[in-house]
Amino acid sequence: MMNNKFIKLSMAIILLSLLIIVVLPIAGCGGSEVSPTIKEYTENGISFKYPSDWEAGSSSSPSAVAALVSPTGAYFVVTKEVAPSGFELKNSHDNLVNSMEPTQIISKDYLAVSGVSAYEIIFKTKDAQYWVVSLEKDNVWYNLYCSASPDIFEEAQTEFSSIIKSFKVQ
Repeated sequence: MMNNKFIKLSMAIILLSLLIIVVLPIAGCGGSEVSPTIKEYTENGISFKYPSDWEAGSSSSPSAVAALVSPTGAYFVVTKEVAPSGFELKNSHDNLVNSMEPTQIISKDYLAVSGVSAYEIIFKTKDAQYWVVSLEKDNVWYNLYCSASPDIFEEAQTEFSSIIKSFKVQ
Protein backbone atom coordinates (compact mmCIF):
# COMPACT_ATOMS: atom_id res chain seq x y z
CA MET A 1 0.00 0.00 0.00
CA MET A 2 2.84 2.36 0.84
CA ASN A 3 4.47 1.51 -2.47
CA ASN A 4 1.25 2.39 -4.36
CA LYS A 5 1.03 5.85 -2.68
CA PHE A 6 4.69 6.46 -3.50
CA ILE A 7 4.10 5.60 -7.18
CA LYS A 8 1.03 7.91 -7.35
CA LEU A 9 2.94 10.74 -5.68
CA SER A 10 5.90 10.24 -8.02
CA MET A 11 3.62 10.25 -11.08
CA ALA A 12 1.90 13.43 -9.85
CA ILE A 13 5.27 15.17 -9.39
CA ILE A 14 6.43 14.08 -12.85
CA LEU A 15 3.17 15.24 -14.48
CA LEU A 16 3.31 18.57 -12.65
CA SER A 17 6.93 19.05 -13.71
CA LEU A 18 6.06 18.32 -17.35
CA LEU A 19 3.13 20.70 -17.15
CA ILE A 20 5.39 23.47 -15.81
CA ILE A 21 8.00 22.79 -18.51
CA VAL A 22 5.38 23.00 -21.27
CA VAL A 23 3.14 25.81 -19.94
CA LEU A 24 5.70 28.33 -18.63
CA PRO A 25 7.46 28.96 -21.95
CA ILE A 26 4.09 29.42 -23.67
CA ALA A 27 2.84 31.75 -20.93
CA GLY A 28 6.07 33.74 -21.16
CA CYS A 29 5.32 34.59 -24.80
CA GLY A 30 2.41 36.78 -23.79
CA GLY A 31 4.39 38.88 -21.30
CA SER A 32 4.74 42.65 -21.35
CA GLU A 33 8.02 42.59 -23.28
CA VAL A 34 6.89 42.66 -26.88
CA SER A 35 9.50 42.64 -29.63
CA PRO A 36 8.97 45.39 -32.17
CA THR A 37 7.72 44.28 -35.54
CA ILE A 38 10.38 44.45 -38.22
CA LYS A 39 9.90 45.74 -41.74
CA GLU A 40 12.22 45.28 -44.69
CA TYR A 41 13.34 47.88 -47.21
CA THR A 42 14.11 46.35 -50.63
CA GLU A 43 14.57 49.04 -53.27
CA ASN A 44 17.34 50.73 -55.23
CA GLY A 45 19.55 47.61 -55.19
CA ILE A 46 19.77 47.46 -51.40
CA SER A 47 17.90 45.88 -48.55
CA PHE A 48 17.85 46.22 -44.79
CA LYS A 49 15.53 45.51 -41.88
CA TYR A 50 14.24 48.24 -39.60
CA PRO A 51 11.73 48.68 -36.76
CA SER A 52 8.15 49.03 -38.00
CA ASP A 53 7.56 52.17 -35.96
CA TRP A 54 10.12 54.03 -38.09
CA GLU A 55 8.69 56.02 -41.00
CA ALA A 56 9.91 57.26 -44.36
CA GLY A 57 12.04 60.37 -43.98
CA SER A 58 13.78 62.73 -46.34
CA SER A 59 17.32 63.80 -47.11
CA SER A 60 18.78 66.84 -48.83
CA SER A 61 21.47 64.69 -50.45
CA PRO A 62 20.86 64.11 -54.17
CA SER A 63 22.43 60.65 -53.86
CA ALA A 64 20.09 59.51 -51.05
CA VAL A 65 18.18 56.35 -51.93
CA ALA A 66 16.59 55.63 -48.54
CA ALA A 67 15.73 57.72 -45.51
CA LEU A 68 13.96 56.74 -42.29
CA VAL A 69 13.10 58.53 -39.08
CA SER A 70 12.32 56.97 -35.70
CA PRO A 71 9.53 58.13 -33.38
CA THR A 72 12.24 59.69 -31.16
CA GLY A 73 13.77 61.68 -34.05
CA ALA A 74 16.73 59.45 -34.94
CA TYR A 75 17.57 59.32 -38.66
CA PHE A 76 18.97 56.63 -40.96
CA VAL A 77 19.92 57.63 -44.51
CA VAL A 78 21.60 55.63 -47.28
CA THR A 79 23.39 57.33 -50.16
CA LYS A 80 24.54 55.52 -53.27
CA GLU A 81 26.81 56.71 -56.06
CA VAL A 82 29.10 55.27 -58.70
CA ALA A 83 32.69 55.33 -57.45
CA PRO A 84 34.56 58.09 -59.30
CA SER A 85 37.69 56.85 -61.06
CA GLY A 86 40.90 57.83 -59.34
CA PHE A 87 39.31 58.31 -55.92
CA GLU A 88 39.53 55.95 -52.98
CA LEU A 89 36.66 55.23 -50.63
CA LYS A 90 38.77 55.88 -47.51
CA ASN A 91 39.64 59.41 -48.70
CA SER A 92 36.02 60.07 -49.63
CA HIS A 93 34.86 58.80 -46.24
CA ASP A 94 37.35 61.06 -44.42
CA ASN A 95 36.42 64.08 -46.56
CA LEU A 96 32.74 63.42 -45.94
CA VAL A 97 33.22 63.34 -42.18
CA ASN A 98 35.40 66.47 -42.24
CA SER A 99 32.71 68.32 -44.23
CA MET A 100 30.28 67.63 -41.39
CA GLU A 101 32.59 69.53 -39.00
CA PRO A 102 32.97 67.05 -36.17
CA THR A 103 33.63 68.56 -32.75
CA GLN A 104 34.53 65.25 -31.11
CA ILE A 105 35.59 61.92 -32.65
CA ILE A 106 34.27 59.14 -30.43
CA SER A 107 35.54 56.09 -32.35
CA LYS A 108 36.91 54.96 -35.70
CA ASP A 109 37.01 51.36 -36.85
CA TYR A 110 36.43 48.87 -39.65
CA LEU A 111 33.59 46.41 -39.89
CA ALA A 112 32.10 44.04 -42.44
CA VAL A 113 28.86 45.12 -44.10
CA SER A 114 27.21 43.19 -46.91
CA GLY A 115 30.28 40.96 -47.14
CA VAL A 116 32.82 43.77 -47.65
CA SER A 117 35.08 45.79 -45.39
CA ALA A 118 33.63 49.17 -44.43
CA TYR A 119 34.90 52.28 -42.68
CA GLU A 120 33.01 53.51 -39.66
CA ILE A 121 33.23 56.55 -37.47
CA ILE A 122 31.13 57.83 -34.60
CA PHE A 123 31.39 61.55 -33.87
CA LYS A 124 29.60 64.58 -32.51
CA THR A 125 28.93 67.89 -34.17
CA LYS A 126 27.58 71.03 -32.58
CA ASP A 127 23.96 69.77 -32.83
CA ALA A 128 23.98 66.00 -33.32
CA GLN A 129 25.82 62.72 -32.99
CA TYR A 130 26.56 60.57 -36.05
CA TRP A 131 27.59 57.06 -36.98
CA VAL A 132 28.75 57.00 -40.59
CA VAL A 133 29.58 53.74 -42.35
CA SER A 134 31.08 53.77 -45.86
CA LEU A 135 31.52 50.75 -48.10
CA GLU A 136 32.19 49.96 -51.74
CA LYS A 137 30.68 47.05 -53.60
CA ASP A 138 30.70 46.45 -57.35
CA ASN A 139 32.23 49.90 -57.99
CA VAL A 140 29.42 51.67 -56.11
CA TRP A 141 29.88 53.65 -52.89
CA TYR A 142 27.30 53.37 -50.13
CA ASN A 143 27.24 55.67 -47.12
CA LEU A 144 25.01 54.77 -44.19
CA TYR A 145 24.27 57.76 -41.99
CA CYS A 146 22.86 57.25 -38.53
CA SER A 147 22.14 60.42 -36.59
CA ALA A 148 20.33 61.58 -33.50
CA SER A 149 20.54 64.29 -30.91
CA PRO A 150 23.27 63.44 -28.37
CA ASP A 151 20.69 62.80 -25.62
CA ILE A 152 19.02 59.93 -27.53
CA PHE A 153 21.93 58.66 -29.64
CA GLU A 154 23.00 55.89 -27.27
CA GLU A 155 19.43 54.56 -27.10
CA ALA A 156 19.08 54.71 -30.90
CA GLN A 157 22.47 53.05 -31.45
CA THR A 158 21.01 49.58 -30.79
CA GLU A 159 18.49 50.08 -33.60
CA PHE A 160 21.16 51.59 -35.86
CA SER A 161 23.36 48.56 -35.25
CA SER A 162 20.55 46.16 -36.19
CA ILE A 163 19.83 48.08 -39.39
CA ILE A 164 23.51 48.16 -40.40
CA LYS A 165 23.98 44.45 -39.64
CA SER A 166 21.04 43.63 -41.92
CA PHE A 167 22.17 45.93 -44.77
CA LYS A 168 22.72 44.07 -48.04
CA VAL A 169 23.66 45.10 -51.54
CA GLN A 170 21.49 43.05 -53.89
